Amino acid sequence: MTSMVVAALTGYVVATFGYKPMFIFASCSYLIGLIVIHLVLPALRPIEVVHERVSAVVD
Repeated sequence: MTSMVVAALTGYVVATFGYKPMFIFASCSYLIGLIVIHLVLPALRPIEVVHERVSAVVD
């Protein structure tokens, strides 16, 4: 359902204004997503993985 609305909206924008607004949106979407991630998760830290030795016991 949402994809039908997005496709119709894209067609309207391209027919009315040309491809320039779509390229502007596509070029800014990565930066906007990065800003949103940094606002939601301000402190990104690597996960510490502890390797445990696993012994296989065969009876």
